[in-house]
Amino acid sequence: MKVKLTKFAFADDPKFPTPKKEDFKDGQENDGVSLPVDYWIIGELQREIEEGKSIKVLRENRNGVECLGQFSSSPIKKIDGDKIETSNSVYKVEYLDKEPIKGTGSIVVMVGPKE
Repeated sequence: MKVKLTKFAFADDPKFPTPKKEDFKDGQENDGVSLPVDYWIIGELQREIEEGKSIKVLRENRNGVECLGQFSSSPIKKIDGDKIETSNSVYKVEYLDKEPIKGTGSIVVMVGPKE
C-alpha cells in the first residue's frame, strides 16, 4: 500500500533532538538526531501500523525528490486516526491508493487456491 508520511511535530520527550531543516544533511548520516519537521516521504508500507512497532516504508520519494531506500521510525507510542506518535516524532499518514481496513492501518490480502 502506497503512503505519504509527513513529520509535522516532534514528540514531547524525544529520544533524539529534532534539527532545523537547514541543519539536516540530506542523503548523509545524521547520527544522534531525528528527522526535521516538515520532512515527508512517499513509498510502500511494509507492515501494519501498530503501537509498539516502528513504521516501515520502502521509500520512493523524499521531500519531492526521487530517493529510493528504507525508512524506519522509532517505536509507535500512540495512534489517533491519521496521526501517529513515535518516541521521537509525530507523523500524519495518508493512504494514496486504497483505504486501509479500519483499526489496522493496512489491507489484508489472502492469496491461495480457491477451495
